[in-house]
Amino acid sequence: MTRTGTAMLDALHASEPSAAHADKLRLYGQFVGSWTLDIDYHEIDGPVRHAEGEWHFDWVLEGRAIQDVWIFPSRVGRVRHRASEPWHFYGSTVRVYDANIDAWHITFFEPTRPFEIRQVGRAVGADIVQMGEEVDGITRRCNITRVARVGVAARRSRKTKEPGA
Repeated sequence: MTRTGTAMLDALHASEPSAAHADKLRLYGQFVGSWTLDIDYHEIDGPVRHAEGEWHFDWVLEGRAIQDVWIFPSRVGRVRHRASEPWHFYGSTVRVYDANIDAWHITFFEPTRPFEIRQVGRAVGADIVQMGEEVDGITRRCNITRVARVGVAARRSRKTKEPGA
């Protein structure tokens, strides 16, 4: 066994999308890079938390998938030497396109909670809509809108106990 700090990351990373389905891979491929976010986080029965976040995207697995790291609040905005708050996130998402359903399988995991959600994402007009149900019966719908404008995207996530909402 060879121990290196980057061998796994080198095997995971891809410099570009796979040629197969390249046009469909652009749906999330347009986000490859690093983003600073302005977030209002809404708990179901709790306060709204406002903070800056980070979202880093890149191609992985020979360009067949996109992985991101979602950090809220941003690393700069966190207080050093203090435990994470219950509303802090430091997770990752893997998105894989499925030509059979013309949509994306999405898995987000947040190891500090632990928390996992699976969604299906697809283009709806100029927007991206992701839908999934959590273990406790809560439906989560995430809309990514206003993507066509360079550098501007709004992400609205809504949790509800109403099925299919």
